[in-house]
Amino acid sequence: MTIRIKFSENPADQTAMTKAGGMIVVPKGKNPMFSFPSEFHYRQYLTYQREMKNALGGNQGR
Repeated sequence: MTIRIKFSENPADQTAMTKAGGMIVVPKGKNPMFSFPSEFHYRQYLTYQREMKNALGGNQGR
């Protein structure tokens, strides 16, 4: 089951998407989207995204 989410211009989000096996798709007549081949890949994206934010200090102040 393909999972599609809103496109992000953030380079960290794009890196996480690529590492997770996703790709950028442009449905005919619509805006670009991130596309993942399965829920597993989408969940990997969320994990990589969290890891990257933590590595950049996005988790400070907790």
